[in-house]
Amino acid sequence: MNPTTGTRVLAAGYAPATIAHNLSAVQGCYAFHLPFGRGPVPNPVPENRARRATLAHRSPLEVPGRKRRGRLRPKVPIRQPVPVSPEALAYLAA
Repeated sequence: MNPTTGTRVLAAGYAPATIAHNLSAVQGCYAFHLPFGRGPVPNPVPENRARRATLAHRSPLEVPGRKRRGRLRPKVPIRQPVPVSPEALAYLAA
């Protein structure tokens, strides 16, 4: 833990959120060029059709369905905000 900022020390490798973001960007790029017929390469990121159907527009009164991650998608933890210490606030105000 960094005593000044209160953030965690970075781990080795890429964070799950970074991997998920990169997979989304690659998948979106291939999906954009597909209708135009640019490039014979199929999309390298597998699509989870059941998840897409679950996340489709639905009535707010319905209970949300369970969804599974895709094969390459890592589990991204829900991050909690880091509280700002009074010393840091005093330093910023000065």
